[in-house]
Amino acid sequence: MSEHNFQLLSSTLQQLFGDNRAEWPPSSFRQLFVTPTYLSKLEARRPCILVGGRGTGKTTALQSLRYDASYDRLQSNGQDFGDLVYLGFLVRINKNRVRSFHGRDESLDWGKYFAHYFNLIACAELVSMAAWLEEKTGLRMPVASLKLIAQDLGMVDFSGDSTLSLGGAIKNALSLLQLKVNNPKSRQEVVLSMAEAPLRTFVEELVACELAGERTIFCCIDEYENLLDYQQAILNTYVKHASPPLSYKVGVRKNGLRNRQTLDGQDLLRTPDDYYEIEIAEEGFDHFAQQVAAVRIRAARDAGIPIPKNLNVFLEELSFAEEAQLLGAERIAKKVLEELAGEPVCAYFERKPSHEVYFLKYWQASEKTSILDLALHWIANEQEWKTRLGNYGYASLFWLSRGNKGARIRKYYCGTRVFLALAGGNIRYFLELIEASLRHELSDRTDFPNELTLSPKSQTLAAKE
Repeated sequence: MSEHNFQLLSSTLQQLFGDNRAEWPPSSFRQLFVTPTYLSKLEARRPCILVGGRGTGKTTALQSLRYDASYDRLQSNGQDFGDLVYLGFLVRINKNRVRSFHGRDESLDWGKYFAHYFNLIACAELVSMAAWLEEKTGLRMPVASLKLIAQDLGMVDFSGDSTLSLGGAIKNALSLLQLKVNNPKSRQEVVLSMAEAPLRTFVEELVACELAGERTIFCCIDEYENLLDYQQAILNTYVKHASPPLSYKVGVRKNGLRNRQTLDGQDLLRTPDDYYEIEIAEEGFDHFAQQVAAVRIRAARDAGIPIPKNLNVFLEELSFAEEAQLLGAERIAKKVLEELAGEPVCAYFERKPSHEVYFLKYWQASEKTSILDLALHWIANEQEWKTRLGNYGYASLFWLSRGNKGARIRKYYCGTRVFLALAGGNIRYFLELIEASLRHELSDRTDFPNELTLSPKSQTLAAKE
């Protein structure tokens, strides 16, 4: 293999495991997306709030509900446009922008301005979805429908005759709103829309003109924690009073839903009355993470990269005995046998593997008893020492490298089970561990072996990093 090809395949492999993001290009999203175990719950018609920490896959799950992503998944399963039962669009809350709707200037009703802002950005996404539906169905939104939506958005002078012209008008309205919010004392007049009204008008018109058919339309809102408390109250009201064909899917970090009030301040947003809550940490992370890795392994093999099909083979593991050997058990066991030399018990321990013999020295460090006494006790109480080794063997591995100055590795962290535990429910971190292991494994290579696996050393250095 040429150096160029090696570098190309190495780069491909590291990119595949580089991240699990909703910002992939559509082709990569279709190829690498793995259905989370909770997707059927998220696809239900009722509003849902998806709760999880950073990197747990909230954005990717919400992105999968988008009209184009869900259609691509259907196509990959041999289905077509007629099998779509819902249409989703995604609004990501930009902290820099939503925090602009706040200040000491009391001349502006910040709540009304924010509601208008959300209506505009949501309708901008709906315009993109409507254009996509027009392309798929061959139908067009009537001019009367476009004018009705524009009027609800406060654009009373709208005279366009296409979804494209509506999108342009919304973009201009957003620019005017931003200028007003940043210059509250300016004389620029902005006509404000009513909370949620334009969204409902838009989806009802999509249904009426048969672009959406009888499908439910999901307004997916990501990074809900970026909203100020009063802004959460406004959108909480949208969620609480949602009714077909419009429903809401919200992604939020743990404890990010700080305010459960609605606009009247009394009627709280509650589960399960108003929405279904999905806690990602309780939805089977280990199985999902292994599936995510398996898809990337398959893509790597399809690209001609020689790696094993099985994740457990790709991520090499160490048994207790193997790890003890690597950490210097044989050196300690040799000292134990030297101390027992000449004693009748020595022959008994010479027949034992070094990963058991060294344990006498470890136990001596805490008991302050002679090696001979411990050896005699072991012979007389074989089962007790077997249990002791099972209970304290892991801790003894940390002790093994004590005094071994300059040792780069004092404990190995490798294998699928260990990486899943280290990831702690964070799919992004799980993939990052594998990607960093690849970087260490490939750093001194100029060619792939017949089958590339990640050594315990590479995995451990990645975990340390």
